[in-house]
This record gives sequence, C-alpha cells and structure tokens, in this order.
Amino acid sequence: MKVRSQALNGRNLPLYLTVVSTAYNDSGKDYSALVAEVEAGFKNRGTAVYHADNYTVAVSGNRAEVRGGYRMKVAVGGREVLLDGEEHIILSREAGVWKITAGL
Repeated sequence: MKVRSQALNGRNLPLYLTVVSTAYNDSGKDYSALVAEVEAGFKNRGTAVYHADNYTVAVSGNRAEVRGGYRMKVAVGGREVLLDGEEHIILSREAGVWKITAGL
C-alpha cells in the first residue's frame, strides 16, 4: 500500500503497476482497462496528493483484504478537487509478492 501511495503521489505509472496483478479483475474491469484508466488519470490531472489512513488488513493464506479511508486532492482544469472515501482492496500473493487483484 505504501508503494501504491508513492506511485499515486508521484504520478508514476511503472511504479504503480508493480503492485497490481496482471490477473486484476474487478466488476468486469481487467488489467488492461485499469492501466488505461490510471494512465489517463495521470495525464489529464495536474498535481495529486493521496493519503490513506486507518487501514485494517485481514490475511487468509495467499489472499488479503485491506480496508480503510483515503483522501485525495487532485487538480482538474485549474481547480482543486477533494475526494474522500473508503477503499476495499483485495490482494493475492504471487511468487511471494502481494499484488492487488481487485478493488481499484
């Protein structure tokens, strides 16, 4: 989750993708669609500041669920927009490394 935060704040797509599984699938959105969405977001928005807090992590074997709040400030069209919400992210262990498989 820390690497994801760094990638979002730095608008660093290659870093962001290091924490996402190529098997990503959430509500019909697959890895390719996620990549296109994040890439477009990084290109179309100005600065972004992402902060996550109050996370809980539940691990069961090679699967984990992360729940918590977030706040993200983004500049869109010269205006700053504040987004607050709750995240529920699913991870799977792949070759000993945790990767996000759903929830973005």
